[in-house]
Amino acid sequence: MRIEFPLLSILSLAVLLFFGLQGDVELYSWEVGANITPDEVRVTVDPTIAIWVDSLYDTTSHCGYSLGGIMVMDARYRQTEQGNHLTQHEFNHARQQRALGLWFIPASFFLNLEGEPYYLQGRPYDERFKFLARCNARMWQPPFEWPNQWGFLTLAIAQHP
Repeated sequence: MRIEFPLLSILSLAVLLFFGLQGDVELYSWEVGANITPDEVRVTVDPTIAIWVDSLYDTTSHCGYSLGGIMVMDARYRQTEQGNHLTQHEFNHARQQRALGLWFIPASFFLNLEGEPYYLQGRPYDERFKFLARCNARMWQPPFEWPNQWGFLTLAIAQHP
């Protein structure tokens, strides 16, 4: 049996540990996949975890961000309409990162990963959320049949004839 825990997973775990100690952590979604070939059985486990923190607004210029399957968001927007748009936006990024793996960074130069620029400089954050639903609809999302390039944890078991 082989266990794969790639670099993006390690970085995601570090973000989870750092922000998880200061915020409310919840499991947003859970995906488990299996691929059976004559040579091996592969099982992938992909959790998406939301962390709501009080200090995000003070430490970054955004109300949320994601790395791998970890979404960190400003707790002021939790259980609000703005928070729903923000959560969907960060979940879209988590899906993009699963589909593209570490290619997510160079792909941002060619694909519309944000939807459109909604970070309106000099405006209150609440005004920025008016554009977030439109951004979510316009963001590049991988087609359903697109093979993921990254999984949080993969277990591979070799089959013997």
